[in-house]
Amino acid sequence: MKAVLCKEWGDPSNLVVQEIESESPATGEVRIAVRASGMNFADALLIAGQYQFKPSFPFSPGFEVAGVVAEVGAGVEGLEPGDRVMAALPHGGFAEEVVAPSSNVLRIPEGMEFPDAAAFPLAYGTAHLALVHRAQLRAGDVLLVHGAAGNVGRAAVEVGKRLGATVIATGGNEESLRVASEHGADHTIDYEQEDVCDRWKSLPKAKEPT
Repeated sequence: MKAVLCKEWGDPSNLVVQEIESESPATGEVRIAVRASGMNFADALLIAGQYQFKPSFPFSPGFEVAGVVAEVGAGVEGLEPGDRVMAALPHGGFAEEVVAPSSNVLRIPEGMEFPDAAAFPLAYGTAHLALVHRAQLRAGDVLLVHGAAGNVGRAAVEVGKRLGATVIATGGNEESLRVASEHGADHTIDYEQEDVCDRWKSLPKAKEPT
């Protein structure tokens, strides 16, 4: 199979496409035929040697993929060949196939396209971890999201609304605020034109923003 490989620290221009051997899934793992791969800022950090861990050379970047289950290892339940899935990975997603722990693999809802699914795990996983497990956001809380038009920001707006919070989104221009509103923000603040603290204090809310 083909894969995009990083063989030395640097920028994306150093990456190469090369044939590598396919892997078979071990116990508890799933092999996925990749249809789309997510691309994140973390990938640039990874190939530059500036991420929180450094894989051994050569390695393929890519933290999230979507595709079709090609093979399941022993002990895997709830997944079978032919299933449309998304998966989060430690790296390796810029390849025609990946092998991932079944615990990191989720079925794609009907109607969701592969490119959308491939961009889902990191942004929404980050937002969910921050809001549910760290902030313990609850219905009736007020959530202030900075940079709400970015990938994680949009996800935070959506997750916050699903949890029942009042969501206040900040952005630096009308387009960013429009995007935040379309994703569910109750109120928006243009930080280039307004003082964020003064504005949010004037908005109806339950309590201090999380």
